[in-house]
Amino acid sequence: MILAPLVGIVLNLLDASSGAECIEHNDVVGVFASMDCPKTVHCGFQYLLDYNSAGSFRGDAYVGKLRQLEKFASILSSQTDSQGLDKMGCGGETDGDDSKCCICYTGEADARFEPCSYISCYGCITWHLLNCRRCFFCNTAVTEVVRIINGQ
Repeated sequence: MILAPLVGIVLNLLDASSGAECIEHNDVVGVFASMDCPKTVHCGFQYLLDYNSAGSFRGDAYVGKLRQLEKFASILSSQTDSQGLDKMGCGGETDGDDSKCCICYTGEADARFEPCSYISCYGCITWHLLNCRRCFFCNTAVTEVVRIINGQ
């Protein structure tokens, strides 16, 4: 699984920040919860959890890591909710100010990727698609980019 290193990095950072003396300087959950796009972060971790990894790993070591990731996602969800941010949901929605691109944070989110329905500004997705025909967020093959006019 190509995302295994990401899971390892996040879980190692979480382990390093678990000590009482470290939590003040290394609050990994707090960093993820305070990001401008908590729904996207949550959906990314949910994708990792939902991924059928049974064929990707040998042995049972990954089961413990998946449990750690589930716990991390649960803590992240709780902390995000406690900070008064929007309820998290998946499906290509953006967070906070729906009109801003969550890639560049400057352009208007005026392009939707099909079939996954994530959105960004047309400039960011066009630039990204020059090198890669996969969604910037979920790695799904992009079949079409639909311009969004007046939020529709």
